[in-house]
Amino acid sequence: MIGLLWPLATSRLAIRPFIPADAGDLRRLTDHPAITGPIDFLSSPFDDDDAVALIARNGAEECFLGLWEGDDLVGCVGVHLRAGERIEIGYWIDAARHGRGYASKGVAAVLHALRGAHPDRRIVAECRPANLPSWRLLHKLGFRDTGEAGDRVGRALLMLE
Repeated sequence: MIGLLWPLATSRLAIRPFIPADAGDLRRLTDHPAITGPIDFLSSPFDDDDAVALIARNGAEECFLGLWEGDDLVGCVGVHLRAGERIEIGYWIDAARHGRGYASKGVAAVLHALRGAHPDRRIVAECRPANLPSWRLLHKLGFRDTGEAGDRVGRALLMLE
């Protein structure tokens, strides 16, 4: 999947692709307006069938990874191969755990692995400029605004330097 070895780990997180047995945890994490509202491809409510379908998308072109702290699912990172030698990343974190460094540590670990596995691809993200926490996090991780609109309405395209 996306040419990486799994699982990845940080000092507090295990990072691995979701498997069908994770569907209940993924539903519980994702079925929150703070997550389903801003992420265009997530339905609201996000139910068990939606979780199963999202996990079934894991393959050679895209992969959804769980960020696990012990047995607790705290977030998700999506990795998507795009045209033009690009890899797009996206993420969401349990709404009750925002501001605790999960996104920073988890996304940084995934970016490091992607750079090693795909040194010739550009890593991009799309973000609404008004989403200040995500905008700041992407800049902290080394992304810069390209000045281009993203493919999704209202989003800017950022590229990892």
